[in-house]
Amino acid sequence: MKFLIIMFLLVSCVSTQLKTLKVIYRNQSFYIYTVEERNMRQIILDLGAGNNTENKPLNIYKMIDEIYCMQKNTDKELIIKFQLFENVVKLEPLNKKLYCFAYYYAEMLGLRVAASVFDKPSLDFLLSFKNTPFVKIACRDRLYKLIKYIPKDIPVLVSVSDVEKRDELIKKYPGHELNFLYCVPEYPAYPVKYMALFYANLSLGISDHCITLGLYKKYQPYFYERHFVLSHKDTTDEFGDDFCSTAKELELIL
Repeated sequence: MKFLIIMFLLVSCVSTQLKTLKVIYRNQSFYIYTVEERNMRQIILDLGAGNNTENKPLNIYKMIDEIYCMQKNTDKELIIKFQLFENVVKLEPLNKKLYCFAYYYAEMLGLRVAASVFDKPSLDFLLSFKNTPFVKIACRDRLYKLIKYIPKDIPVLVSVSDVEKRDELIKKYPGHELNFLYCVPEYPAYPVKYMALFYANLSLGISDHCITLGLYKKYQPYFYERHFVLSHKDTTDEFGDDFCSTAKELELIL
């Protein structure tokens, strides 16, 4: 019954083009966001950090240009997202000057840029950009404490691996503008596991690590996160890139 009420509110929000929808869940509030005069659904394309971009301006330029071309042909909002951290084993940090370049170049094209943050200095850096659409917190228990440092008027997208963690965070951080991406932190992951763990919740948000785009087609979530690459290639990354999509592949859901 609660799910049906929430879905009714979501449909009402689309028809009236509201900017914010406040949902009450177990006496706590969280928020669903849309963009004025655009479809409510957002596709968040994760460009990664230094490993994926190779910290080369040309690669970032090409990635943003491909996303801009996709944006012209869809009513969904495509949001560019990077990963910001000071030091993570086996991963190369994104050069912060390149993040600045990406942010302002994308802004010039009418695109918005956000980031997942993995430490307090990276969060402080991200918050220095006035038009950041949200702060993303990855599906790691040690990172959830960063929520307390985020101003309550800034949306937070949080990946969780079970609904119990979602309920815990809603209770722990009242007043914060939390939205959830349901995530299976495996690379690649399998759709059947997402469906078994989250079922109808997948219509609200998915952080997708599956090989195919079947979850998006089935659930049409309001928030959808997907790793983005220019092309599939041999990689030394232990996870490979089977769970990533190119612009050509993403055409299937735009």
